[in-house]
Amino acid sequence: MPRFFIDSSDINEIRTAYETGLAFGVTTNPLIILKNNPDLSMRDAIQKILSTVPNIPISVQVTEQDPRKMVQQGKEYHSWGPERIVVKIPMGVVHNGTPSTYAIKELARVGIPVNVTSCMTRDQAYAGIAAGARYLSLFWCRIKDSGGNPEAETRATREMIQKGFHFSEPQPKEIIVGSLREPENVFQAMQAGAHIITIPFLKKDGSPLFGAVVDQMINHERTVSTNEEFFEKAKSIRQDAT
Repeated sequence: MPRFFIDSSDINEIRTAYETGLAFGVTTNPLIILKNNPDLSMRDAIQKILSTVPNIPISVQVTEQDPRKMVQQGKEYHSWGPERIVVKIPMGVVHNGTPSTYAIKELARVGIPVNVTSCMTRDQAYAGIAAGARYLSLFWCRIKDSGGNPEAETRATREMIQKGFHFSEPQPKEIIVGSLREPENVFQAMQAGAHIITIPFLKKDGSPLFGAVVDQMINHERTVSTNEEFFEKAKSIRQDAT
């Protein structure tokens, strides 16, 4: 069954999403950190999240462009919360001939969970799996913007995982689908086979997105009328002990 993450570094947004009982992780990136915490260091911003919600994973993206420096930075980030921090490594970065898959491999080798991000194709997801990533982040609407088919890429990646194409790495692999703009994107991603769907708290126009998804999931006109009937009848029940 797919799980929801909240794509935010805003403490109030994260707390609100967590309190619904439907947010099981947090994803961040440099854009989100800068938008929500412009006056904080990366460490202080992440520590605020760690102290706000307990026991759920938090993905933190490296800012270095050299894969060898990504490894150093990733180890530092992971040290801030070793039981909870997942290091995000961007796919497709090459510096002086070294691809970012090097950083994935080196971090995975020492037991640090990696979320390979900015994936647009099943081939990129395959490269992330081969290098040892724990999570594979596919960018739904950005894939569609580029003329791709996010449903097909997600289904193909899920099939690849189910067939066991993760070499000698025993830990399970999970697809995170992000870059979502409307509630229907979330439900499409669920149908396509995403293990995790990371949802912004708000749309770009400022209207609710996470909340709109929750409302669509839990509400139904017959549920409302049924509950109203129950609550009306409950008024006649004595609540005190006899």
